[in-house]
Amino acid sequence: MSAAAAAYAPASRQGTPCRPRLVSVPTGPAVDGPAGVRRRLRPTPLGRLVVLVVVAGLVTGLAFTAIGGGGGPARTITVEPGQTLSQIAAARLPAVPVDDAVARIRLANNLPSAQVQAGQRLVIPGG
Repeated sequence: MSAAAAAYAPASRQGTPCRPRLVSVPTGPAVDGPAGVRRRLRPTPLGRLVVLVVVAGLVTGLAFTAIGGGGGPARTITVEPGQTLSQIAAARLPAVPVDDAVARIRLANNLPSAQVQAGQRLVIPGG
């Protein structure tokens, strides 16, 4: 079947049994419309869900990048005797306000408080 497809359509007449018959269904350029005219795509519900998940993933990734500093590699340091987390934050992240720098270091190291001990190794996030 080159330019047409066959479809099943039951013939119905009152009083007579239905016999199937074939009906020609147009395909190709006859259905596509005039050349150069694009038809609007209509996404399915599954397609909409996929787009939503991808967009949500991108937004979440950008948010984590913005919160975590997003720039530069992380460094590891060892806490010296007498050092506080605020001193480390001020020295290692000078471009960031101290309270924000302390929060970033706590998040990067899963610290429950701002207390650190001598000899403890800390990851300093980039940024």
